[in-house]
Amino acid sequence: MMYVLTKADLVWNRAMSDHPGGGVGDRHLWAMAKPYGRIMGSGVSAVMDTSSATEVRQAANAFDYLGLPDLADLTRRLVDADWWSEHDLEQRLNRTFWALEHALRGAFERKYAESPEDFDAVVVDGVDRLSGSWSSGGGQGTRVCAGEVIVSETDVLCSQRDACPGITPLVLHSRSRLHSKA
Repeated sequence: MMYVLTKADLVWNRAMSDHPGGGVGDRHLWAMAKPYGRIMGSGVSAVMDTSSATEVRQAANAFDYLGLPDLADLTRRLVDADWWSEHDLEQRLNRTFWALEHALRGAFERKYAESPEDFDAVVVDGVDRLSGSWSSGGGQGTRVCAGEVIVSETDVLCSQRDACPGITPLVLHSRSRLHSKA
C-alpha cells in the first residue's frame, strides 16, 4: 500500500516551507518551524544561535496554541537559560523537550481536525486525501491514542497505560505534560 499525504500532512509541510499559509494556525506552525527544527537537530542550547528571543517566544506561543502548555513553558525558559549554572542542565532539558515533543504531531492533527478554518485550504490536486490521521482515527499505518504523554525524569509514559499502542512516531498523542515530580 502506498502512503498518500493527508491534507494535514500538506498543511504541516507548507508551514515548514518558505511559503506558509496565512491562517492563524498556519502562522503559528510557521513561527514554530525554525526554533523547533534547530532544537530537534542540535539541542536546546543551539536554538539561540540561529533564532532570536522573539522567535523562540513565538514558537512557545505556537505550542500553547496547539494545547501543549508544558512544552511552551519549557521553550520560553530557553531564552534566559544559564547553560553553565548546572552540570547537566542541557542534557536534562534536551531529554524533556524531546519527550514532550512526542505529542506535537498529534496536537497539530487534533487542532487541524477541530479547527480547519484556522488553516488555509490545501491546493486541490486531484488526489483523494484523508483530512488527517486524527480525524480519521488513524490510518496508513498511524494510530491515535487518546492518552496523554507523561514525562518524568526517568521515563516517558502514556496515561492510558496498557491500552496505549505505544509512544512511537506511528502513534499520535495530542497532549503531553511533565509529571508533577519531574
